[in-house]
Amino acid sequence: MRNNFFLDKSIYVMIAFVGLLGIIFILIRSDYLLDYRHFNETTTSAVEEADREELAEAYSKPSILVLTSEDQSSISNSIVQTMKEIGQIPVSVPITNPLDLASNEYEGIIIATETIDKLNNLEKLISYVEDGGSVFFAVRPSPGAALSTLYQRLGMIEVGSFIETKGIELSDPIFKETFSQRFQSDKIINSSLAVRLSNTAKIYATSSDGLPLFWSSAHGEGQFIMFNGTILSDPTQQALLIQGIQRMKTHMIYPVINARVTALKGFPFPISGGKHMSGGMTNEEYFQQVIWADMQRLEAKYDLNYTASFVASYEDNPDTATSGGHTQADKGLLTLSHELLRMGGEIGVQGFNQQSLSQKSSKDVGSSMKEVAAQLEEAISNYPITSFIPVDEVQFLEHMDEVQEAFPHLRTVLANVSTPTVEGELATLPTTINHFETDDYSNWLIVNEMTKRGYFSHSLSLDRFVYTTDFEQVNKQFSLFQDKVQTDVPWLRSLPLSKAAEALPNYMQTEVFEEINKNEITFHLSRFSSPSYFYFYTEEGIVDTDNCQLTKIGPNLYLIEAEQLSFTIRLDG
Repeated sequence: MRNNFFLDKSIYVMIAFVGLLGIIFILIRSDYLLDYRHFNETTTSAVEEADREELAEAYSKPSILVLTSEDQSSISNSIVQTMKEIGQIPVSVPITNPLDLASNEYEGIIIATETIDKLNNLEKLISYVEDGGSVFFAVRPSPGAALSTLYQRLGMIEVGSFIETKGIELSDPIFKETFSQRFQSDKIINSSLAVRLSNTAKIYATSSDGLPLFWSSAHGEGQFIMFNGTILSDPTQQALLIQGIQRMKTHMIYPVINARVTALKGFPFPISGGKHMSGGMTNEEYFQQVIWADMQRLEAKYDLNYTASFVASYEDNPDTATSGGHTQADKGLLTLSHELLRMGGEIGVQGFNQQSLSQKSSKDVGSSMKEVAAQLEEAISNYPITSFIPVDEVQFLEHMDEVQEAFPHLRTVLANVSTPTVEGELATLPTTINHFETDDYSNWLIVNEMTKRGYFSHSLSLDRFVYTTDFEQVNKQFSLFQDKVQTDVPWLRSLPLSKAAEALPNYMQTEVFEEINKNEITFHLSRFSSPSYFYFYTEEGIVDTDNCQLTKIGPNLYLIEAEQLSFTIRLDG
């Protein structure tokens, strides 16, 4: 008797499918994709542009009067710069000038000086508020005759002398409450007035010990808004400045980056031989099996898309490095870059060693950077290096010509700057916080950067843990921080540095014009390329939208992703 065994056709299909998946997986795990020349080249969508002059003529944009004084120009300059960055039109006028409120339709007035006794015609300011205007004191005023006239209108029933206050507690979070509401830090320092407020004042923020810092007080048909402190002159601590401007308006919109960057500074890096102090493993084994394994796990869990910045040596002299032939340990470390790229990350450059480029001659920088480029080419051939994270983030432009000569594809820098910039083809993004450990002050810096730009960066140094046993403890803190970020701002894109920089043209160059028809607002953009993101603030409900996606991200705050040059929001007003 002959037994015939036949495989069903579906079995063959299943075997073929499993085989195809296996081939795809092998390709993904191999270096084949990394050798593809365009692996790290930037991809930008087509840019649509409208006629800006026609938009400006059709849809006028109201301005905000900013009263300034020469002896406190740093305060007003910082406030005006931030107003421009978030799409406002500030009109700066010395506080000593006569107030011309009849011939100008201002959306509000910001007082950017503490010397309010110099104010020309205080009664005209009071009448402006009584008639429905908003006046925002962006710095606590000095005691004097003007404050004696104003203090009850400002919602105060008692005013004392100056005191130093620390920390900030928000009555309502800007985003969600996880780390965006209480900030008990001795680094958040204000010079404030000792005050007691009336029951009619709306308090938005206090110091950690309960002193009112930020509130509004209705007066007539309008309102006074008061910040009882001095930190709004600091570009890294201006979240409440933006909130004050928002409260002067019925609604407010401005472009944001919508990105966070997680940078591994000086990685990959060489590791010296010898046993790790924990015992049982070499230093290299400890790094790969404990530190790097944990960093990979966290990347997979939180989709961090690391940006690394390679450092070739801890030697002071590049001549001591073996040109074209590195130690086996160095080669092992360089292969980590392949794993990082497969995770969706990016390899950038820091330099030859841990020395600042500003301490070196142009000739030394040029030769050392070419050595670094040669090592990276050996490790990841044909991979264009587009990002630079220098050791010295203050004097980072020093010898930039030599750096770009060694890395001609370089387009993005992460540095200690207060504002993103684009100069020629080189974009610079700010460093927000450093180190694995985070505290209330670093959380405060993040919230401020997120409020202003929808962006923050977090720089980490792994080399400090190779020769210690501290990593597992601090990494738990880092993991808890990532939980907070994921809970508080789950909509925030996690991008490599060069990809985050691709959002800068939209963020820096887009102007928004408004066409208002009852409860319907159509926003017309001066330029558009996908994706384009905006913050939209309103205390009114939203009925529906056209040509945009809208996500609620905080009390009265929405993230908008525009889909066209014009999009519409209908309010329930």
